[in-house]
Amino acid sequence: MLRQRQHQWTRVLLLPALVIASIFAMAASLNLAAHAEMATADPTGVMVPLYTYPGQTWDTVIQAKNANPAVPVVAIINPSNGPGSYDPNYASGITSLKQAGIIVLGYVFTGYGSRDAGSIESDINSYKNWYGVNGIFFDEMSNVAGQEGYYKNLSEYAKSQGLAMTVGNPGADTAASYIGTMDNIIIYENWGLPTSTYLAGWHTSYSKDNFAIIPYGVSSLDSSYVAAAAAYVKYIYITDDSLPNPWDSVPSYFGALVSAVNAADGNMNVNTNTNPNPNSTSTPAPVTQQAPEQSGTSSITVNSVDQNSAAINGYYTVLSQNGGVLQTGFTPVTFQPSAGQQYTIEVQDYGNYHFDHWADNGSTNRDRSISAIAGTSQVLTAVYSSAPLQSQVQPAVTVTSTDQNGNPITGYYTTLWQNGQQLQSGFSPASFTLNSGQTYEVAVADYGSYVFDHWSDGTTNRLHTITAQPGTLINLTAVYRTQ
Repeated sequence: MLRQRQHQWTRVLLLPALVIASIFAMAASLNLAAHAEMATADPTGVMVPLYTYPGQTWDTVIQAKNANPAVPVVAIINPSNGPGSYDPNYASGITSLKQAGIIVLGYVFTGYGSRDAGSIESDINSYKNWYGVNGIFFDEMSNVAGQEGYYKNLSEYAKSQGLAMTVGNPGADTAASYIGTMDNIIIYENWGLPTSTYLAGWHTSYSKDNFAIIPYGVSSLDSSYVAAAAAYVKYIYITDDSLPNPWDSVPSYFGALVSAVNAADGNMNVNTNTNPNPNSTSTPAPVTQQAPEQSGTSSITVNSVDQNSAAINGYYTVLSQNGGVLQTGFTPVTFQPSAGQQYTIEVQDYGNYHFDHWADNGSTNRDRSISAIAGTSQVLTAVYSSAPLQSQVQPAVTVTSTDQNGNPITGYYTTLWQNGQQLQSGFSPASFTLNSGQTYEVAVADYGSYVFDHWSDGTTNRLHTITAQPGTLINLTAVYRTQ
């Protein structure tokens, strides 16, 4: 998670733990009961980066907490890539968060272990003295062996000041040697939902209390995924916001996310093979909602491959019927639906890979309708591409300059504006990144004997208005004449 201008953050989730005796009854036995008891005693929570000024976004978080008081909610506040200067609005906003039962962490950056510890301790003291936060969020945490002592000492210093909770964020997976340096470490901060393969692995040798994930760019909430991920991590946050700043808002489904965590805490379908030992090396099975048993034997297997037909596993897959989710899993996955009925299979994207087409019919629709046939095992293969989608390409504008004969002339001061404020500057040829759907103005300045005459599209106003569209790269040429 980079600083305020880039950030990546985290959200909480935990395994739901209500034993559904009517379904699993005797099969669950002591193992299931022990796991359910552990989950209830250690509920999942939501960790939300509040990289916004106190106001409506903070109120949204408070409202979700009030609606789900049993869900632990952690909010990370970031006034200015750290505590900045004292702000009474932050003080009152933090008080409101704490009064609602929300744990508040103050943001500090560590430069991946390069920042002076004394400067960080000064930031910690400011958070304590000005705002009375509950803990500290250490961003830009190293995940390379050798800095464990640095982070352990910072965590211990915060706790010595009465700040009870510490979280570290390397923005990616960490090394096992960092377990215990912080109370919790974010192991995923990226676009799209992490797979079960990513969440499992070496992490399952430790308590899930050590881990959190904060995926962004997720357009809609899947409650069954929340329940599945809860088996692996203590905290989860999911948002539909995306780069360059996924943390300058909360998603429209934030309230539903907290409610999904609440349901997971009290109603998780627990796999009967789950080991109640939080340090067990066994891999938790993804939580699924089982379709009711019906007559007729049929199965549908979903595989995933890249465009070279090489297997790539761990892609989240959903079996649904009439809009209701029946089963979920990670590729390769096999579902056993009732024969003679119509279902929908949907596969989801992850990381750099996105769904491209189905191998058997070439359809580019990720929602695949299929009929379950008695006595038949059907196999579907989803083909993924690593080429970026246009909608994932960051919009940008490039400004070049020429004379009236079309000859390039370079070095002309160029600025990017929005709502009367200058955002970026450079010298032609200059490129600026944009936020999709927003409107900007681009301006060029005169120099020497050359003065601006017009833009290549005929516009004579040197302040040129542009609107950024998803995946659009805008090219503007400023034409100069001599005085």
